[in-house]
Amino acid sequence: MVEKNENFSREIQEKYLQVEYLNKELEQISIQLEMMNSKLAESLLVRNSIENIKKTQSFSQLAMDIFVPSEITDDNTFLVNIGWKIFVKMKKEEIKRYLENKIDNFKSVISHISKRKSELQNEIQKQIFELQSLQSN
Repeated sequence: MVEKNENFSREIQEKYLQVEYLNKELEQISIQLEMMNSKLAESLLVRNSIENIKKTQSFSQLAMDIFVPSEITDDNTFLVNIGWKIFVKMKKEEIKRYLENKIDNFKSVISHISKRKSELQNEIQKQIFELQSLQSN
């Protein structure tokens, strides 16, 4: 009888650990999803802003509260950081295609992460139900 109680207690502890592990993974995935959604929103904003770039004089932010005079003399050429601190000059049409690819990639990753998040949520619910069933016995 004691051995049966020990096995039962061990099984409940294992279920608790499984639920805890799944919750931590869910938390990490939720953070990733939030980050990807933020990057997607930023990319959409930049894509929509590209058309509004015009030759003009203005001020550019140098630091938190410091601005310097600046002038856009060419509203068709952009310098783009494509990763690893590699910068490439792109024309307006090139940058639009570049941003569309980024947006498509973000949407794909978001879809994949959302699917995994849903799977985790379902698995957590299943584990909790099993745990509750064990505890009620």
